[in-house]
Order: sequence, then structure tokens, then C-alpha cells
Amino acid sequence: RKITWLDFFGECKKNGGKFPRLDISIDDKKIYFEIPFLFDKIRNGEAISRFKKTDYNGSLLMEDGEQGGTTLYFGAKKHSEVYFCFYQKNYEQAEKYNKPVEEYREWNRYELR
Repeated sequence: RKITWLDFFGECKKNGGKFPRLDISIDDKKIYFEIPFLFDKIRNGEAISRFKKTDYNGSLLMEDGEQGGTTLYFGAKKHSEVYFCFYQKNYEQAEKYNKPVEEYREWNRYELR
């Protein structure tokens, strides 16, 4: 069945569907920029944005201090109409399936929430 997204959402609404939030994600497997590098640029005041604040989440291994995945959040979760989340999906998948991150290719995900 060939329909547009507009038609699809129209049908959903017509049948009682509600959309309190719609997430759009882009998978980057060529890695156009490193998320930890972007974090460093923000921390050093070398980034310009309309967002007033950036939150981040990261991890370190206790045994050797190796850095795990990094996540950056742009916009306020509760107060912004637009909210971005950039994270290293390969690290997220490795943790989820309890596998070494080396088993996954480099993989970033950029989400608009």
C-alpha cells in the first residue's frame, strides 16, 4: 500500500490515535564526528548553539579507567519543544547484550525527540 506519512498519520488520528511525542533517529555508521570530541568542544566553550544548556552522560570502567559511551542531550527534557540526544549506539548495544564494544562497528545515533 503506497501512502504518504501525512496520510498514515491522518488515518491514525481518524481512528483515535494520539501522538504525544514523535521520535526521529538517524544512525551514523560512517561517523562524521566523534561524540566525545563534540563534548570536549562544548566543555571548552568552543561550540555555539541556541540551546542554553547541554547535559551529558558517560561511563568509565573501574578496572582500567577506559572510557565507555558518551551521550549528549541538547534542550530541556521537560521544557523544550525540541530535544536532541546524540549517543554512541555501539556502546549502548554492547552493554545491552553484554558483549565487548569491539564486536560492534562504530555507530552513533542522533535522535530528535
